[in-house]
Amino acid sequence: MGTRCESYRGDTIPIEGPTAGNRGRAGRACSGAPNASSPSRPVTVQVQNVAAAALVKLATMVAVRVVLAQDEFGMLAPPDRHRLLSEHIRDHPVGDPATWLGGLFRHESADLRKAAVRICEVRKVYLCGGDGEDSQFAWAKMKASAEDILGQQNSDLMRDFLMASMAKGDAERGGAGEGRPAGRGEGGAPSPSPPPEWAP
Repeated sequence: MGTRCESYRGDTIPIEGPTAGNRGRAGRACSGAPNASSPSRPVTVQVQNVAAAALVKLATMVAVRVVLAQDEFGMLAPPDRHRLLSEHIRDHPVGDPATWLGGLFRHESADLRKAAVRICEVRKVYLCGGDGEDSQFAWAKMKASAEDILGQQNSDLMRDFLMASMAKGDAERGGAGEGRPAGRGEGGAPSPSPPPEWAP
């Protein structure tokens, strides 16, 4: 009987993290960063929300790269914005997208605040589409790639497990006869003599 996945659709999974104040946002619940007033205890989040948070972060990182590339070639940007954004990313890597973009919106540089607006626009178009255009994210390709990767990993893991189990069994069987006196079988009984060789 195969393993059924239908019973897990829409289910929740436990994640170590604070239980108070962070359930509303998947990104915070997944970060597992407890605060002083909230002890670290398992919380539950929707599995779809975990995937959604990862996709939002991916879309944000893609948008950052798009804006950097546009700025590098002088498209829709002041001359110094590429340098300023590159330095900001170097000093402040993208973590939680909302927190990172919030910091960019509050930056003292007007160019970086404008970059934050542009990043928000680009990530929305990339993931959701806009102006009559479809999303640029290849949903079907992602699903197919995930299935291929998962299937290959399962096959490799099961193969390695079976090979290790067979090797362990061979070693145990090989060691079972050690320590017996020469010419003696199991229980110390004499080993049967080999049949005489046939001679013409």
